[in-house]
Amino acid sequence: MTSTSTEADKLQLYQSWFCPFAQRAWIGVLEKGIDFDLHEVDPYNKSEEWLKINPKGLVPVIIHKAKRIWESGVILEYLDDAYPDRPNLLPNDPFLRAQDRMWVDHTNKKIIPSYMQLLMGQTDEKRKEAAEKLLQEIRFIFDNASFTKGPFLSGDGHKLGLIDIYLAPFGVRIKPVLGTHRHFEIPSNWSTFHKWVKAIKSHPSVQPTCASDEKLIEHTRKYAENTAQSELATAIRTGTAIP
Repeated sequence: MTSTSTEADKLQLYQSWFCPFAQRAWIGVLEKGIDFDLHEVDPYNKSEEWLKINPKGLVPVIIHKAKRIWESGVILEYLDDAYPDRPNLLPNDPFLRAQDRMWVDHTNKKIIPSYMQLLMGQTDEKRKEAAEKLLQEIRFIFDNASFTKGPFLSGDGHKLGLIDIYLAPFGVRIKPVLGTHRHFEIPSNWSTFHKWVKAIKSHPSVQPTCASDEKLIEHTRKYAENTAQSELATAIRTGTAIP
């Protein structure tokens, strides 16, 4: 990675290996080709030092030119604004930009809640309902995205973009996490989804950000047993907005 910025202006990224939302920011920084320092933190440890960086105590956070920014979606769009000379995460065409934002909204409101409800469901009835809903919402996005020039969801499909980065951390977790804990799988004949996952997993901006399947399975066991105490787990239990 190269940069003409001074060391004092160098971007600092605070993240946790197990957090899919933090993984989004890491992918975005790599895709933009930004010089940065990576800080692995434990967001469960609400230390005074950590809360000075993010009063909410959550990851991801970036510090750029002594300014703090949190929330993965805000960070990704900031990277495009702050580094316009680097590869764009959003397409240039206004319509295609709008399409990306539509699918981002769908991912946040439909796919992620269904994914988490399936993972945390404690009865067969709840798991069945969540599994059907997750398949329906995944099918919707992959049936309606363009894919005219490649396997990706963003723009016309020829390059990794904002919506791919939003969905990637959950897409790559479906087989190891939901497959192990809930025996869930995407039908083998959903070719566009499987081509997308293959392209995501092999992408040079995604590969360094992926934890091993074994680590992800073990970390998510407390979600599958419904004993996780994270803000995400609490939001799913109570049906409130995901933090």
